[in-house]
Amino acid sequence: MDFMDDIEKSLRLPKPGDVIDGKVDQVMDDAVIVNMGCKKDGILRADEVVLEEGQKLSDVFKEGDDIQAKVIKSDEGEGGILLSKKRLVAVENYTELEEAMENKEVINVKLVRAVNGGVIAAYKEITGFIPMSQLSDRYIENADEFLGQNVDVRVIRVDTKRNRAVFSRKTVLVEEKRKAVAEVWSNLNVGDIVEGKVMRFTDYGAFVDIGGVDGLLHISEISWGKLRHPEEVLKIGDIINVKILSLNEEKGKISLGLKQTQPEPWSLVGDKYQVGDVLDGKVVQTKEYGAFVELEAGLDGLVHISEIANKRVENVSDELKVGETVKVKIMEIDPEKRRISLSIKAALPAEEAAPAEEPAEEPAEEAAEEVKDEE
Repeated sequence: MDFMDDIEKSLRLPKPGDVIDGKVDQVMDDAVIVNMGCKKDGILRADEVVLEEGQKLSDVFKEGDDIQAKVIKSDEGEGGILLSKKRLVAVENYTELEEAMENKEVINVKLVRAVNGGVIAAYKEITGFIPMSQLSDRYIENADEFLGQNVDVRVIRVDTKRNRAVFSRKTVLVEEKRKAVAEVWSNLNVGDIVEGKVMRFTDYGAFVDIGGVDGLLHISEISWGKLRHPEEVLKIGDIINVKILSLNEEKGKISLGLKQTQPEPWSLVGDKYQVGDVLDGKVVQTKEYGAFVELEAGLDGLVHISEIANKRVENVSDELKVGETVKVKIMEIDPEKRRISLSIKAALPAEEAAPAEEPAEEPAEEAAEEVKDEE
């Protein structure tokens, strides 16, 4: 019975697509002759073998070796049957892709050429397609910049019957970014001082990148002084140290503070300023009863209307303008109430000084109380 089976097998020729087992009968420079146990030999050409650079067929095959290959053409005439090792390997590669897709594994491919709508990517002995929309996590207009690169992708579709595969690099990048952001969040704590980069402005503050996630630096948290716009203190691209004031990972919100990384001005008043000091300040606000002069960011003093000039002043805005720099003398410092009383006329040169004028209708102390109430 076995004898009859062998005879039948020898008469039956394999068809294209069949996978055959045979023995190497002869190794030539350009082809390997394979005995398949039938009336015709198999021919395995060099271009259908996976060879490393510099390898020859004789480096891979020896006479008598067992071999497995895929039939690509069955010659009904006198010629042999054409075989391919590459296409057999390709079948194995497609099986690997199916498993990678099912297991959601990442594979590495080489981007070999651009085509209409995307890029052809090589995985071992087969090629797949990456649509332009799946090439990056940003908009890509021209794929040439990626050609020749080896990149990680996910398999999103495999069709073994048509020998087609579709890959996505975007899903890998998005996942990597998500993991990176999650890691950043896991290392953040309220109260930490971290380095950040100013990315963009709004009217209410600045957004700062702190290692892959953006935090909001509200305008009120930038300086101890009052700001109209963040650009008064910051520039796009500035590298700054900020303090984390609050975290809400669920909403993806981070509140930052810049002024908290610097001493609060009133904490240093006793060391930096003394009664009698004469210095320059900037007028930041005018009221009916006087003007507030900024000595430094977050530290204002009140020049009562009676201390503006050596004459009677009826209207503060007639004498002083917001933004104007004036020379003032410190008359009183009250750390507990956080008040500084200043005088412009007392800082005038002796030759410009004049006799004390009549007391103002509203004492400076009462004016200070009034402004506190307004605030």
